[in-house]
Formats: sequence, structure tokens, C-alpha cells
Amino acid sequence: MVASMRSDLARYTGVIAKSISLAEDRANILIENGWLEQPPQAAVERKQLTRV
Repeated sequence: MVASMRSDLARYTGVIAKSISLAEDRANILIENGWLEQPPQAAVERKQLTRV
């Protein structure tokens, strides 16, 4: 938005800030209730991989 020549985009900064705040609140609710799942992680046993 800083490099844009359009002056009407500056009006949306408040809306963007509010959206970010709401998204954080929703994520915190998901975390508190245990509804947010962690993405699958690669379980690498490095000691087993180095054994020949």
C-alpha cells in the first residue's frame, strides 16, 4: 500500500488491522480448546539413520 498511487487504499488499514486481531483471537480459541491440530511432522531418528 505504501508504494501504491491509489489514495483510497489507506482507508483499509483499519480494516486490515481489525482482521488480523480477529484472526489471532480465533486462533487462540482454537488452541485453548485443543481444536487446532499440529501439522504432521517427520519423525526422524537420526541415530538409527547413521547406523550401518
